[in-house]
Amino acid sequence: MLEFDTPQALLSDVNSQFSSLVEQTGLAEAGHLRMIANGGKSNSQQNEETVIYNETVLEDDSETDSLI
Repeated sequence: MLEFDTPQALLSDVNSQFSSLVEQTGLAEAGHLRMIANGGKSNSQQNEETVIYNETVLEDDSETDSLI
């Protein structure tokens, strides 16, 4: 076994063997496979959602649960 991770993680590493195999399928097919790996979202949509999520987490950094 060369690599082990989620398809999304392996595709995000341009040096991974899996990413290389996907690229060999051609530009259109590689884009489609990357979209599927990102849960049906394009790379730009996934990146935007990650940034928005990270900003929301940073803004809501206050502890409100008294049990913690």
